[in-house]
Amino acid sequence: KNKRATARHKAEDDYLLTTKLFCGKCGAYMTGESGTGRNGTVHRYYKCNTAKYKHTCDKKTVKKDWIEDIVIKYTREVMNDEVIEDIAGIVFRNFQKENPVIQLLKQRLSETETALNNLLKAIEEGIITSTTKQRMLELEQTRDETNLKLIKEEMKKPTITKAGLVLWLKQIQTMSLETKEYKQRLIDCFVNAVYLYDD
Repeated sequence: KNKRATARHKAEDDYLLTTKLFCGKCGAYMTGESGTGRNGTVHRYYKCNTAKYKHTCDKKTVKKDWIEDIVIKYTREVMNDEVIEDIAGIVFRNFQKENPVIQLLKQRLSETETALNNLLKAIEEGIITSTTKQRMLELEQTRDETNLKLIKEEMKKPTITKAGLVLWLKQIQTMSLETKEYKQRLIDCFVNAVYLYDD
C-alpha cells in the first residue's frame, strides 16, 4: 500500500478505488483524474490507463462518486454475519500458522541445548580441556542470543482471537457511511478488485 501511496493523493480528493479498479475491456488499472468545466466546477472520474496513455482501449471514463458509491453499497450488503464468520475463521487459521523465523529459532535453540547437554556429560565423565571450556562459553552465548531473538520475534505477533476478529469486522460493518475514513477502510479490507465494463 505504501509503495502505491503516491497515486492515492494525486488529486485533492482521495480516489478510494485506486489500485482496486480495473478496466473490464483491457484489464489495465483505472486511475483517478479530475478536470475543471467552463463554469469552474471540478469533475472527478476514473479513466483506463491504456486509454489514457496508449489510446488502444475505448473504455469510457466513469464518475468517481458513482462507481465508489456502488462498490461501497454492494460490499456492505454482502457483509452479513455468515460472511463475517467465514472471514474471521480464515484469518484466524492463517494467523495460527507459526512464523518460519520462529520455527528456525526454536530449532537452533533445541540444537544448542542438545550440544550443551552433550558437553556437560563429557565434563561429568572427566573429559575437560581448554577447548571444552571455550566451546561451553560459545554454546551458552549462542543459546542466550537465540533466546533473545526468539522473544523479540514472538513479541511482534499480537494475540488475536476469532471472537475479536468477528467483533472488529462487525464494527466496520456498522460504521457510518458518511465518513471517508470508513469508506476507505471498507474498501481496503474487503475489496480485492473491481472490473468495470461500459454496461
